[in-house]
Amino acid sequence: MRIILYILIIIVLLSCKEHNTSVIPKKPCPLPYILRTTGDVVALYKIFQLSPNGQKLLIGTDILWILDLKTAKIQKIDFSTILPKNMYFKGIIYQAYWCPYDNNKFVVTCYTGTDTIGDGKSYIVGYQLISVNLDSNNCEIVTPKMLGKAGVSLGLGFLGWLPESSINNNFFVIGYISPTTGDYTIKKYNSNYQTLETYSYYDILSYSYKGSNFYYSNFDSNGNANYYLNNVILNFPAMGYSVLSKGDFSPSGKKLAVCVKVENCAMDSARLDEIWIIDVDKYISNPINPVPIKIINLRDNFCMFTYQLNAVFTSETTLALSMFKDGDKYGNIYEIDINGNMVRQLTFVL
Repeated sequence: MRIILYILIIIVLLSCKEHNTSVIPKKPCPLPYILRTTGDVVALYKIFQLSPNGQKLLIGTDILWILDLKTAKIQKIDFSTILPKNMYFKGIIYQAYWCPYDNNKFVVTCYTGTDTIGDGKSYIVGYQLISVNLDSNNCEIVTPKMLGKAGVSLGLGFLGWLPESSINNNFFVIGYISPTTGDYTIKKYNSNYQTLETYSYYDILSYSYKGSNFYYSNFDSNGNANYYLNNVILNFPAMGYSVLSKGDFSPSGKKLAVCVKVENCAMDSARLDEIWIIDVDKYISNPINPVPIKIINLRDNFCMFTYQLNAVFTSETTLALSMFKDGDKYGNIYEIDINGNMVRQLTFVL
């Protein structure tokens, strides 16, 4: 009996030790030095979009790259070799979208110089829409012709290549400052027929889609920011300061990842950047508010940071995003899962 009692005491002590170990709080993640100071920044990739076949990511620094997710190899797009002879590339990529029906074609907005009169000297700088074909290694300028040969001088917004597009009818959502009124306007643009139609959503900030599901954010006529899933307004829990930006759907369209700047202050307690995951099917079948979300906090989960978070699905359960840790001069692209676990590092140098 005494031996049995000793054995029971040892089991209890061991179980207490295991329990205590499991509840030790995580070590706090201090703000990196660079976020406490002004002036210096960490160079980060921009992540634009996953190709329709799920194999390649369009990413950018001041130039454009294609990251192969299977081999982790990076291909540089050299615009100096494919632009028309009367144009030069100024080295800034603003936005890029894959063609919805072709895995080797995409459109980018970038800053260029254009010789509009042919003297080889008088270049006018502006923003252009450029379609790139990887199979033929050439490009086509698809900026609306009514905006001029040099493109747009004060900014050209590119919000998406619409899924109803085909080889003979390519539709884009673009924004630009009207050369006649001076107002910023958003249009549905057919590059094949050079038609510009009024788009049905007022003052779009971001737009993304997958299959029949689509997400967008905008300002209403009163200047309030609103967020929509399939035209149903989303009310998120405890919004507070939070600023939502681009959303991205998983390949099946069943999940939506929304990037959120929760707090922008350099405080030890600041939540900073988060990814909010929405189960699209569950929400559509039962659209309750506030919207149920799964939160991935970059600081809590990885002790890593970013400036303008842009997470893109790489599979049904994984996302790619650009982050840095304290002491980094350059950020890299990492793959995480939707439960907030690190999967792998995808890039190692800019």
